[in-house]
Amino acid sequence: MDLLRTRTGGAYIPPAKLKMMQEQIQDKQGEQYQRMNWERLKKKIHGLVNKVNTGNLVQIVRSLLQENVIRGKGLLVRSIMQAQAFSPVFSHVYAAFVAVINSKFPHIGELLLRRLIVQFKRSFRRNDKGTTVTVSKFIAHLINQKVAHEVLALEIMILMLETPTDDSVEVSIAFLKECGAKLSEVSPRALDTIFTRLRGILQDGDASNLDKRVQYMIEVVMAIRKDKFKVW
Repeated sequence: MDLLRTRTGGAYIPPAKLKMMQEQIQDKQGEQYQRMNWERLKKKIHGLVNKVNTGNLVQIVRSLLQENVIRGKGLLVRSIMQAQAFSPVFSHVYAAFVAVINSKFPHIGELLLRRLIVQFKRSFRRNDKGTTVTVSKFIAHLINQKVAHEVLALEIMILMLETPTDDSVEVSIAFLKECGAKLSEVSPRALDTIFTRLRGILQDGDASNLDKRVQYMIEVVMAIRKDKFKVW
């Protein structure tokens, strides 16, 4: 029982055994029972999120609704962020999953976005390119799913292109490739602003500080936009 007091939850306890241990406790309001209940909720949410794929989104959400997701919203958000960070190639799947949850519990979508923005800013300041790319990819797909407002895309691009470096421009272009089509649909003027800045980087003195490869990437994303992001 005391294993549950450790910060990480201690040794692994199978769900069936955990449930049996809970049933043996008489005081359902006591600290021991509540700790076990929290541990069971954490394992359940984590297990469900790890099963998410394109074919079972609705079923997983239904299973989640049988749990106390209001109490466990922090657990849910953390599990989603961990799953996406582990498999960024499935960012679009996790974003669709969040969109379904957000339609029922908007405050959970809001909490996720707040944490992602904090993580994005922190990784960007630390020049942690890998994390910045992964987090921005998730945010881009949340914009595609209308969980996040398109203004956020503009704010992210302004931040990254304010003082352009090879890494910041590269991350910006990766971000644009993910949500550029959506931006052209819902906020063409914001997209114009972004591409005006990119064009300015090439034409002004900023480009001299950039690697030729990165300059070429700007030209490529301009061509992709001209083709209305069809390849993306």
